[in-house]
Amino acid sequence: MPAEWEPHESTWLAWPHFRGDWPGKFDPIPWVYAEIVRNLARHERVDLIVNNASWEKSARALLEKAGAPRFRTTFASIAGGPTASGRAIRVASF
Repeated sequence: MPAEWEPHESTWLAWPHFRGDWPGKFDPIPWVYAEIVRNLARHERVDLIVNNASWEKSARALLEKAGAPRFRTTFASIAGGPTASGRAIRVASF
């Protein structure tokens, strides 16, 4: 994997979904991710991994509110979620 300053095609992030990762602090985390995506997407493509269509829909809505560039954001939905085995990936444009 190249260093962050090395030329690369995109940045991959998993959209936050598990409250246990941020005990008692989850509520602002999706907004923090939206800001990260908004800033990254000004310069490069951002590929987001989401659990399912419902999470994709909520992430899209939040990214829209945050002003993230649509043309530089794509989604990959992993069947059963990011921690499941048997990963079937579907990629869709934001």
